[in-house]
Amino acid sequence: MHTDTDRGAKANSRMVDCVIPFDGALCVDPAESESMGIFYHVAPLEPEVRDWLESQSIECPDGTSRWPTRGELRAVLDAFRGFEVRFTENGPGHRWDAFVSDGKHDGNWTLLHAEPQHNSDDITHLYFEKGEPTLIVAILRALSAVTGPFMLLADVGGPPMVVSKSRLIENTLADHFTIDPASERWQTLLASAPEAALVDSEEAQSR
Repeated sequence: MHTDTDRGAKANSRMVDCVIPFDGALCVDPAESESMGIFYHVAPLEPEVRDWLESQSIECPDGTSRWPTRGELRAVLDAFRGFEVRFTENGPGHRWDAFVSDGKHDGNWTLLHAEPQHNSDDITHLYFEKGEPTLIVAILRALSAVTGPFMLLADVGGPPMVVSKSRLIENTLADHFTIDPASERWQTLLASAPEAALVDSEEAQSR
């Protein structure tokens, strides 16, 4: 179910305007995320981002990359069947938020913040506040099928992730978190995420 609601919350508007150096710290366990102010910063693989990632010996897929439009981002969120997406709207060309949840206790959820640039929905920056890393990666992976790959970086430290349609969610997260394939949270995501988030890459098709 998708509804618009005025949450009235003032979310932190921090965005990554430049590449944040990796300090070698370990990622925080997702179980700790609910008690901490974790922000997951997102950036398309523009030349300066690619250069920095490659300097950290992190491989980048080929191809161009860009920020999504409002319509592209909303379409990806709408494709998560079985998930509730509650939007906070402020009008065309203005900041909006989306709380994404499967509605289950200790289930999949995250809060997405979207910031159109220059009062235009054609270029929409985004980042995530807290939530389940597998859901965040699933959203970005589905979006990358349209826009190209992204870098995802938690503000508590740890190495960045490169999210693209050429890598499965579990492989993207392999160096950061351990996924329990039998968990209800993972099974719910597999059953509800759009195909573009799960099986549209050559790697997925060759499994």
